[in-house]
Order: sequence, then C-alpha cells, then structure tokens
Amino acid sequence: MLKRFRQEKSVWLKHATFLLKRGQTEATHRLLEHALRGLPVKEHVDVISKFAQLEFQFGDPDHAKALFESTLSSYPKRTDIWSIYIDMLIKHGSQKEVRDVFERVIHLSLAPKRMKFFFKRYLDYEKKYGTADTIQAVKAAALGYVESKSSLVES
Repeated sequence: MLKRFRQEKSVWLKHATFLLKRGQTEATHRLLEHALRGLPVKEHVDVISKFAQLEFQFGDPDHAKALFESTLSSYPKRTDIWSIYIDMLIKHGSQKEVRDVFERVIHLSLAPKRMKFFFKRYLDYEKKYGTADTIQAVKAAALGYVESKSSLVES
C-alpha cells in the first residue's frame, strides 16, 4: 500500500496507527522519516502533527512533545499547531506543561484576533483547573497585552 499510494497521507497515518497500537514505536519513527520523503513538502507539517497526535494517544508522549516542539520552532505562527499541541497536553500532559505552553503562546507576536483566542482558551483552562490567583494572572496578562497594543496605536 505504501509503495502504491505514497502520495496519500491517510495511508501513512493508518499504517502509523497500526504500528503504534502494536507497540512498535521505533518502526513508527522510521515510518515518519519515510513518509516525509514520499509526501509533498506542503503536507509535511500536517503529517508531523498527526504523527505527534498518534504518539500522544498510543505511543511515547515525550517523543510527541519533541515532534510538536520542533515543528513549532520552525513554524511559530502556525496557530493551528499550537492549538492541537495544547489540546493534546490538556488530555495527556501535566498542568505545568499546559501552563508553560500557554505562557509561550500568549507572548508571541500574532494578530490580535489570534491572541484573543488563546487568551480566552487560557482563561477557560484556568477557570476549570486553576485557582483564583492563576485566573487573575491570566486576566492581568491579557490586560497588559491590550494596553501594549493600544499604546502602539496611540503613538
């Protein structure tokens, strides 16, 4: 299947799922490298993201984090990847890891609409899992962001 349909990312992902469910993580790592050689460059980020999600679900969470971190270091403005990473950490990670990623993403220079989305998610997360102090810290960070943007507009 992989030889005949090497341009189809769904085939690679189904094979990766099969390998991970059988506990063959090393084979999955080699499969990712092989998939990236066979797929068009424009699909690489999506495939790496999907492989990382599969690693979180069935394989090694540390390797999944490494995949997300390397992807985000290359593509820091990809908010879809940030969002997927946060979702996976909420499901499979610790609260400290989730907060660390939220802190990193709210200090990026993104469009205000994107920043509002992440501040809202961060606040919702803190309302669900945090304390009054952490909720207040997120509100203060959001206020600081808004003030810095409004001071740029005025000058």
